[in-house]
Formats: sequence, C-alpha cells, structure tokens
Amino acid sequence: MADEGNIADKMWDHEIPQEWRDFKYAAGHSITHSNREILIQFFNPRPLDKPIVVSRIVLNPEHAQELILNLGNQLRKWKDARGLPPER
Repeated sequence: MADEGNIADKMWDHEIPQEWRDFKYAAGHSITHSNREILIQFFNPRPLDKPIVVSRIVLNPEHAQELILNLGNQLRKWKDARGLPPER
C-alpha cells in the first residue's frame, strides 16, 4: 500500500488556510434540536466554569439526515478497508 501519511493534510492542501487547519480536538459534544434546526456543539469541558465551545454546526432536518447517511457510508467504507466486522 502506498504511503498514506496524514489524509487530512492531503485533503486540505491548497484548499483551506493554515490557520483554519490548526484546529483543536474537542473532548465532548452535545446535540440539541428544535422544530426547524439541529444544533451540534463540540466543546472542551472545564472543571468549574462553562465549557469552551470549539465549534458549532447548525443544520436543517434535511441536511442533518443527509449528513447521517453520508457518515454511515464513510464509516462502512472505513471498516471495509480495515477488515472490521460490519455493524449489527
């Protein structure tokens, strides 16, 4: 197999400015919804204060459903490539 390296670096090469690529990983997430939108927040908890929100995604129901289907397809491809068993 060819040297894969960091896939994110290859995908983001010449597309996203470096300052955007220097992201922090979030330690937690929350998903809330209303009748018209779904809010996904990624955050880093702090012991005695409000958590620091790293990023926030607001989706309408149609886009949320499309995201879920695409994430499932990508996860299935990832598992197939590594020989992992499919989900039950």
